[in-house]
Amino acid sequence: MPYYKVEQVDPSRSALIVVDMQNDFVAAGAPLEIAAGRAVIPQVKRTVDFCRERRIPVFYSAHVHSRDGSDLGLFRFNPAIASGDALREGEPGAEIHPDIAPGPGEIVIKKQRFSAFYGTDLESELRALGVDTVVICGATTENCCHATARDALFRDLKVVFLSDATASSTTRTSVKALSLPMRSTAVP
Repeated sequence: MPYYKVEQVDPSRSALIVVDMQNDFVAAGAPLEIAAGRAVIPQVKRTVDFCRERRIPVFYSAHVHSRDGSDLGLFRFNPAIASGDALREGEPGAEIHPDIAPGPGEIVIKKQRFSAFYGTDLESELRALGVDTVVICGATTENCCHATARDALFRDLKVVFLSDATASSTTRTSVKALSLPMRSTAVP
């Protein structure tokens, strides 16, 4: 049984979170390339533009690690990340894709784990704006988007997942990953 149903999104109490749409994930030939991530860039751009036009806050998350690797944790087992070939702070690959780059005043939450809430100030930024609903898009559905959605729920925020603006490594994975947060947190 779902906990709540989002019938309508109130722009004055909502924020968009664009999850990890970084060059290392969505650029052609990137070390952690997710082709589906590149494919949803137009939908993400439309969503970002829609929010900007209506003054809905837009937040970005970027999965980055320090140059010395001291914050890798279990990511030390991922060869591309551990070697510094991907998601290294200050490198072009760690930047948000230019087609959907943050605008003036938009906040990029730098994180070292899947969730944009874990070890960051995202919650305090949202609370300061009076946000009670987050709209999530980006990559990947089954990892960072899902973790961010679950952590939002754990903080009593309502979650709206944009199925046409999130990407996974496979379609099958995406469908399964989307069904879990919807079943456990909201009526689809």
